Amino acid sequence: MFFHRYLTFRILAPIIGITLLVGAATIGFALYVTQRFADKEADTNLRWRAFMVRQIAEDNLRNMLPPGPDGGDKEIRESRVNTMLSIEDFARSQGMQVAIYDEAREVQINLGDLNIAPPNTPAIDEVQHLEMGGTRFHTYTVEFSPWRWRLTVMQDNSAYEHLRSELTQGAWVAGTFLGGMAFVFMIYLAALMRHPIQSMIGDLKAGRPPRYTGVAELEYLSTSISKMMADLGEKSAALERYRDELEERVEERTRELTEANARLQQSNEELVRTHQQLLQSEKMASIGQLAAGVAHEINNPIGFVTSNLGTLDEYLRDLLRVLDTYERHEPLVRGDHRAAQEIDKVRREIDIDYVRQDVVPLLDESKEGLARVRKIVQDLKEFSHVGSGNWQLADLHKGIETTLNIVWNEIKYKATVIKEFGDLPEVQCLPSEMNQVFMNMLVNAAQAIPEKGTITIRTEAMDGTVMIEFADTGKGITPEHLPRLFEPFFTTKPVGQGTGLGLSLSYGIVRKHRGIIEVESVPGQGALFRIRLPIRQPAKAEAPV
Repeated sequence: MFFHRYLTFRILAPIIGITLLVGAATIGFALYVTQRFADKEADTNLRWRAFMVRQIAEDNLRNMLPPGPDGGDKEIRESRVNTMLSIEDFARSQGMQVAIYDEAREVQINLGDLNIAPPNTPAIDEVQHLEMGGTRFHTYTVEFSPWRWRLTVMQDNSAYEHLRSELTQGAWVAGTFLGGMAFVFMIYLAALMRHPIQSMIGDLKAGRPPRYTGVAELEYLSTSISKMMADLGEKSAALERYRDELEERVEERTRELTEANARLQQSNEELVRTHQQLLQSEKMASIGQLAAGVAHEINNPIGFVTSNLGTLDEYLRDLLRVLDTYERHEPLVRGDHRAAQEIDKVRREIDIDYVRQDVVPLLDESKEGLARVRKIVQDLKEFSHVGSGNWQLADLHKGIETTLNIVWNEIKYKATVIKEFGDLPEVQCLPSEMNQVFMNMLVNAAQAIPEKGTITIRTEAMDGTVMIEFADTGKGITPEHLPRLFEPFFTTKPVGQGTGLGLSLSYGIVRKHRGIIEVESVPGQGALFRIRLPIRQPAKAEAPV
């Protein structure tokens, strides 16, 4: 009963048989792994040496002397020779051969102690096996692109072949002996364990824990398997829960990262726009200061020239009055024949009748020209608005007129300007920045007209807002360009004719005024830009953003 229950001696033989079988399998597997390791080690060693060769070339290239008067040809040749010498020393120290194929010169150089012909078409970054005179070789090829070299490292693999042969023979002998011994013992083990094992396998196939009772060891094994199955079930359920929780956390984290990335991208775009607006504002401020200074300097000579012309007008009128008096009394001097001849000669030389007729219109035209210069200077001062960086009530019609005078030279040869102004109240704004928007709208409209066209400016007030429209009869805007029209640096103009910042800055200025800017366009029929601004700004918007 004791031997039947605990199998202390009865199981000894099967245990030995199983031990031998496992030992044979272990040895066979170990030999297989050893052989695979030998091959892997050979390939890894070869790759390492190939990379070391390329590293030698890269180090020599980095340490190359600066180019000389000949453009660096001498330094390159010296660096290549030093590289080949360094590679040859490394090849000899490692007992291998390196073949350098120069693709530019179609020349191949073999360095090292081995006399091996490299493969005709070597595979790049791949181990290849060659056989020459009954000896196997491993080759590995890398490229060195700066000099268009192909570096092939070749290594005698006889040491690895000897080890592989010995391991194979040992595996066959050990496997045959242990396999035979295991076969004998397994026959006995199968006869002894057949019924208990079949019982447990039947329970497992049915999907239920094994319930074998009998042999103590097998009964313990059955109980352990049952517990293991229960534990696996619980752990599998826990893993399912953990997986669901992890998926939820990953989705939540991904959503948070996506939202954060979108916010970061939006902030970056806002930063770019703000930066460009600051640059443009600084430039406009500098231009405004320059314009104000020029206007001040021009005003002084214009003032005294205007004053002098006024005085000259009075003098000429007095002289003409004196001349009229002389002409009325001319018959009195006709009695003096000589004086009369001299007077007639002088009158003919200076063409006194033409001078009297032309001198007054000439003075009038000069005064009108000076008045126009004064008007341009005044428009420059109003356009720049130096010192007016605060929000204030402004007449937008006056700003449009001033801007038209400033950019008239860009428009007058290409377009006829039609003004359809409505009744606008004064609008709370930054006048200099709004003038900049008007200038961008007018210049873009003129540049969009190929030869001759029309620019129409309309204004209207409605529901606490004002509307300003700039319509042109130019080329229009294609539908695919409309969504990108206000992006910084986007432009459809040829290179050198636009920075792509005009509309972007105008868009930023309008947004800063709590307004909107809209575009309508039909290709070939022109475009319409519509700006809507509130008449009064909210309290928080009165400080520049």
